[in-house]
Amino acid sequence: MAERWGALPGTTLSDDGLRALYSASDPATWAQTIRDYRALPVADAAARRGRDAVRQALGAASMTTVDRLIAAARDTRSDPARHALALAMRPAIMKAALIDAAPGWQIDPATAMVYRLYTADGQDITDATTARYRRAARVDLGVYMWGVADLRYTEQQGFVCHGESDDPAEAIRLALAEPFTSAPTFEDSDPVDA
Repeated sequence: MAERWGALPGTTLSDDGLRALYSASDPATWAQTIRDYRALPVADAAARRGRDAVRQALGAASMTTVDRLIAAARDTRSDPARHALALAMRPAIMKAALIDAAPGWQIDPATAMVYRLYTADGQDITDATTARYRRAARVDLGVYMWGVADLRYTEQQGFVCHGESDDPAEAIRLALAEPFTSAPTFEDSDPVDA
């Protein structure tokens, strides 16, 4: 019987599973996959908005940057396996962009949700045991969702979503602007069946 290794909390891997993950996580493969993914949204935006508008949005000095990404996207789409691998990177890249947009915020490693905790009188704290409110943002369904929750009711309500955005910095700004009074209370949530 193959020996099992704990790669993640609460999981075990056989030797074969460990070798498969090691091989699949080859940095050279992922560097190419990241380049492939990077090209896809740029090519889509260029098709919708025009090459020059995309060049300006990227802050690129020349049109060559956009043209190279359009060509790379065309090559990526022509290979189904390469295209699927590139698209599989989207959630991880969106989570990385969210974490980057929220310096100093706490991070839940399991979901990559970024959050800040507050006392009942609105003081920003790090201790979860004395926190009353949480401002948070996370990636879900391909968008950045944000909201303010009253921590007394999160078990009944789960993640509270006040809105969504396609821009991680905007999601952070909106979460910070949302007043604590908009956090739903237990009376606002649906009754739980016993």
